[in-house]
Amino acid sequence: MANYLKIANISIDNRSAVFNNLYDDLINKYLQDTKLNAVLECISINDLENLNDYDAIIIKNEDIDRFKTTFNIKSIETEETKIIVLNDTKNNFNNMLLGIRKLYYLPIVEAADKIISVNIQNLKYDISKDKLEWMYEQLQISLQILINNGYKINVFSLSNNEDILINNKLCEEFAYQFQNDNIKYVGNIESSEKFVELINESLFFINLSMEANILCTSFKKTFITFKLDEEFEDFLSYFELENMAFGADEFNAGEMLKKVEKLKSFLESEVIDNKIESIFDKNKTFFYDELVNIKPKKLFKDSRLDTDENRVYNNGGKRKKKKPFIYKLDKNSANKLELGCGKNPMPGWIHLDYMELQGVDVVANLDTCDEVPLPFEDNTIDEFFGSHVIEHISKPLPMMEELHRIAKPGARALFKCPYGSSDDAFENPTHVRQYFLHSYGYFSQPYYWREDYGYKGDWKVEKIYLVVSKKRYEGKTLDEIMYEVNTFRNVVIEMTVELSAVKPIREPKRELQTPDNIEFVFV
Repeated sequence: MANYLKIANISIDNRSAVFNNLYDDLINKYLQDTKLNAVLECISINDLENLNDYDAIIIKNEDIDRFKTTFNIKSIETEETKIIVLNDTKNNFNNMLLGIRKLYYLPIVEAADKIISVNIQNLKYDISKDKLEWMYEQLQISLQILINNGYKINVFSLSNNEDILINNKLCEEFAYQFQNDNIKYVGNIESSEKFVELINESLFFINLSMEANILCTSFKKTFITFKLDEEFEDFLSYFELENMAFGADEFNAGEMLKKVEKLKSFLESEVIDNKIESIFDKNKTFFYDELVNIKPKKLFKDSRLDTDENRVYNNGGKRKKKKPFIYKLDKNSANKLELGCGKNPMPGWIHLDYMELQGVDVVANLDTCDEVPLPFEDNTIDEFFGSHVIEHISKPLPMMEELHRIAKPGARALFKCPYGSSDDAFENPTHVRQYFLHSYGYFSQPYYWREDYGYKGDWKVEKIYLVVSKKRYEGKTLDEIMYEVNTFRNVVIEMTVELSAVKPIREPKRELQTPDNIEFVFV
């Protein structure tokens, strides 16, 4: 039994899924950084039954009326439960979301292709129909000229549950009218990871929504937008980005194309970095001040913290419990498993480590997967992340086969490790394996067209990121860099490999092997 605060973060379905998910993860991050003993439950207002089940409830200022109506109360002040209101003056909801760079450690790289991502969706701003039609007409002309000049266009939306069908139809019709394969609707974005994928493959964005502007700004990705109301103008002024926007009256295709010619792929403003850091620190202090003096109503028994429930041990293959436990997960939810989280677990993930550390959910030895299965049901995990873990594993094939068992079909896995020909790969005496360009191919079935080691997993290598020195290699051709990678030591600083789970597994045939998709990241 642990003495933890039980906190509810209330969501109302009037925002996009990606924003609600990021908001949940950020509050978790604040609680973790302030080192408060608190467990956050992210819950829809429709599922909240009793306010007194929690020590504190977090709600946004604009949702207070809905909150009062739902619970038939006149005041949100209660003696039993502290209500924390995030309001526009202290903790503006939009500004808070700018901290997402602290949550997701995915590689941000310069786009290789001429791709533009365009945010199209149902607009709910106070703008006349004539102005709106003019904007769309000029935007269509601009995009058609860009397509004619060799650009490809990704159309996307950021929708709440209410608008998703409307926006899907709107975006599909918008892309269809061009009758060109170089413009396509890539869907409604529901996760930050998917948005980062767009960032990585896009030269810049054209946004009609404030949410898209916030996400671009948080990653310092260049965008063009429109001054559709005061919120847009205030935001752009605060971050000194007024030159990225058009007024609805002044926008035309010619001016758009002039602006495109001058754009760089990433924003270089130090103002953004400084203000995002300041916002993040203020929010962290706010949560600490609001929660530090609350006394838990009772000892909270939580499945993520209490060893009598889901905490599982398979230390060295020897269970400390007579009865094996399974970490229960909802297969319909997006379940993300961090492997070897150590002392810095990522918010929003299930944390697995060999050591029993603060924040670890599952204590397990990844090197004994051939003896002791991981405590998860089949087909339950959507995403895996392991940073500098795999080089410590002496038996990687049983581990990858076990991860394949618990992975949903198509699940993603991202592994970071030192490159095999670098000193870092050998310097640490706990490193037992070195990994090179083709090493991860041996976690797939097609690589076993000659030998059979009994391995039954199948992971397809989607992409390999090689981090190299910008000073030394920028301006060189890919062939020149690859020659040095294959010839000399200490060329690659770090390797990141993105995999996907193939289910059912493929046949062990050589012709099913896929070519390497290598991208260099200059640092």
